[in-house]
Amino acid sequence: MFCRKCGSQLQSDAKLCPNCGDSVVSTNNSMAHNQDLAINYEAGRKSAKYSLIFGIISLCCFGFIFGVISIIFGIQGYKQLKSVNQPVGMAIAGIIFGTVGATWWLYWVISGGFQDMFDIWDSILTTT
Repeated sequence: MFCRKCGSQLQSDAKLCPNCGDSVVSTNNSMAHNQDLAINYEAGRKSAKYSLIFGIISLCCFGFIFGVISIIFGIQGYKQLKSVNQPVGMAIAGIIFGTVGATWWLYWVISGGFQDMFDIWDSILTTT
């Protein structure tokens, strides 16, 4: 269950929110609101986690592709977690890693990284 005022996660038997002190109301409207908050919380955590994973992968390989995916998941996770007043650090880290990975890849391509890679591969093939 989540607090209808501040969005903090509550224990199922809570009478007051430990964060803001608001009383917990167990009406159908409040329960529907709590379900919406729980869905946003879980979806936000999942998006933030994927953002971080793809962001780290973007630093290692296929930086542009995984970087863009990481940024998209990060923005989605940030919005969902922010809507329920939850920490957004993982989403921000994913956005940063994705941006660095995509930028690094673009710099590598523009600076001729592909040509260097092909030259090395060609020299390996011609020496054997």
